[in-house]
Amino acid sequence: FVVYDQLPLQRSDCFPAHAYALFNNWMKAIASLGNGLICISRAVEADVRRHLDTLQVRRKRSIRLGHFHLGADIASSKPSDGLSREQELAVDRLQGARSCLIVGTVEPRKGHAQTIDAFELLWTSGAQVKLVLVGKPGWMTDPMAQRIREHMENGKRLFWFERASDELLQRLYTVCTVLLVPSEGEGFGLPLIEASRHGMPILCRDLPVFREVAGGHASY
Repeated sequence: FVVYDQLPLQRSDCFPAHAYALFNNWMKAIASLGNGLICISRAVEADVRRHLDTLQVRRKRSIRLGHFHLGADIASSKPSDGLSREQELAVDRLQGARSCLIVGTVEPRKGHAQTIDAFELLWTSGAQVKLVLVGKPGWMTDPMAQRIREHMENGKRLFWFERASDELLQRLYTVCTVLLVPSEGEGFGLPLIEASRHGMPILCRDLPVFREVAGGHASY
């Protein structure tokens, strides 16, 4: 079995109420039935190892643990393409501007609220920097989605691409100035790799998994 993270157990405040029990039962099941668990980072493998100690699953033989890193070769997959006229105009407005790009589902642990708070302070001080969000709305996020959509800077210095094709995402990686990764918890952090493929500077929260993935190629 492949394990992406342990976040529903570590950050239950960021998930629906039923998620903890559901995920815990899933971990018990795969720990009982699986020959091995393959995690998407060394950090997740360490989390899984600690969690298995608490589960105390009875097995006839020990379970094997390992990890691998995700890839970001979008062109070799089946990328989605196309931009709407509105998206084309938004990308044109970002050309030549200073802008920070955040990629990922809008959900509680991703740090959008703190980021928008910070950018509101910047905008109030007159900073001409744009914030670009790419990602669909997730769970427990209705107030945040409403805040973004109704923000006075929406379409001016705040842009939210809720439904972005791979083609649009690649364009944004080339147009925006820096990748911002304020997430409070991740199993890997795929945008770090995607941004690196475009030679894009990265500013991210100081999480062990981000240091594992990005190493010295990011600022923390």
